[in-house]
Amino acid sequence: MADNKTYYYLKLKENFFDSEDMKLLQGMKDGYLYSDILLKLYLISLSQDGRLMYRGIIPYTPEMVATVTRHQVGTVEKAMDVLEKMGFIEILDNGAIYMLDIQNFIGQSSTEADRKREYRNLINTEKKRICGNSNVSDVGQMAGQISKQKSDKSTPEYREQSKEIREESLESREQSTEIFAVSKDTVSRTDVQRAVEEWNSLAVYGLRPVSKLTSGTKRAKCLNARIKEYGIDEVLAAIERIKNSDFLKGNNKSGWMITFDWFVLPNNFPKVHDGYYENSTPQPQNGGSQSHVEQFADFARGWAGDE
Repeated sequence: MADNKTYYYLKLKENFFDSEDMKLLQGMKDGYLYSDILLKLYLISLSQDGRLMYRGIIPYTPEMVATVTRHQVGTVEKAMDVLEKMGFIEILDNGAIYMLDIQNFIGQSSTEADRKREYRNLINTEKKRICGNSNVSDVGQMAGQISKQKSDKSTPEYREQSKEIREESLESREQSTEIFAVSKDTVSRTDVQRAVEEWNSLAVYGLRPVSKLTSGTKRAKCLNARIKEYGIDEVLAAIERIKNSDFLKGNNKSGWMITFDWFVLPNNFPKVHDGYYENSTPQPQNGGSQSHVEQFADFARGWAGDE
């Protein structure tokens, strides 16, 4: 008897858990639970090409995610917050959850770049529809279009939609300052480049420089968000403050040193910006409680997965 079911699968590389993102995630308290939730969400989202909406129209609540992943609701709520901040997922205003890295794990590698661009355009299209006060039926219809793309590519409607997406992508590309390889010969001076060049000046202190910043990656999105939130001058000032922090330059019990990816995260940047780790921070008296710098040292070891 023929098997007419449709099967979906992930293609994970053997070093998947050795990536910096996964090490940081699993290095957190309950991080292994978070990574288990992440993988299950990847699998659940496959039938909708990385988009999570129950039956295409109903947003997943923490209780629903807890049910399908077999985890506690409190654990799920913390995991979703961490995964969104680290750039693994994006939650839209209508409750739709997009798994941002899903295109790395499906299809053939030769089409990976095209699939990533198309997937990002689908997310942006849904965002525009939300901003345009689209109703629930519109969202459900779009979800159906996403799940039927592979079979509908020959229809005039799909060709028209693809043309619109390509035009939006070109317009977005012309306005973007996020995509560049760090090279004075090929890149115009933008706020993003200024921030990267200022960061790379810290290499004299042993900090790892940024050699490439690509649009769509977590580090690019986080940097862009910090520039929009604080302004380029404040971002440059925060980088300058690192020079005045022996702790951030590795002078701590674990030898941990600040990295660019850590610096641009939303919970970390304000502390550096406000001079939280500068050398003038008072130290605790003998027998006293730990200062916030020493407390952070313990946090940093856990974050980086150090023993």
